[in-house]
Amino acid sequence: MKIKIVLIDDHTLFREGLGVLLSAYSHELELVGSFGSSKVALEKLSSLKPDIVLCDVRMPGLDGDLLCNAILKKCPYARLISVSASVDVKTIDRMLAAGSSGYVIKESGISVVMKAITEVMNGVRFLDPMITQATISSHPSYAPNEELSPRERQVAKLLAEGLTTHQISDHLNISIKTVETHRSHIFKKLGITNIAHLVRFAIRTGLIES
Repeated sequence: MKIKIVLIDDHTLFREGLGVLLSAYSHELELVGSFGSSKVALEKLSSLKPDIVLCDVRMPGLDGDLLCNAILKKCPYARLISVSASVDVKTIDRMLAAGSSGYVIKESGISVVMKAITEVMNGVRFLDPMITQATISSHPSYAPNEELSPRERQVAKLLAEGLTTHQISDHLNISIKTVETHRSHIFKKLGITNIAHLVRFAIRTGLIES
């Protein structure tokens, strides 16, 4: 079964060019929608039932985390990959916190977009390689108050990679309540408040790759 893709970007040349490249790159992909308007896209998404939505983070009318929230509300089973010219860490944070499964820089090639699609379809969060260690480190850090235990590091890694509590429970063969307890301890020890902060910590410390 083909992976159904929707593109949302108000720059026609970029959107149409990416659509052509995706179709040419893999016969496993099917472009089911291409929109230059967030309003029109939201009206059509439910009927298209996409697996992947590639969406510019800056769209006229409704953009960024608000658009991400609206898309995932319309298509709760879709995976959204944010596309942007910006490597601003605050923007990346907002998109990850809003539910984006990946973040791709527009300067990157089609191979990076394809890797992002593959990774997020496998349930792994993807960050463009151009989001370098220096970029992550330039933002205020969240220093741990205590060392994470080996099990907490396992859970932190899986959370940062995008797995849900239920998936981590199955993967590690522990109860959902135990996962939630580990998550609470991790956040407290690291002095963080959301998954976006955890992703940044995981990249900075080498727990996951950028």
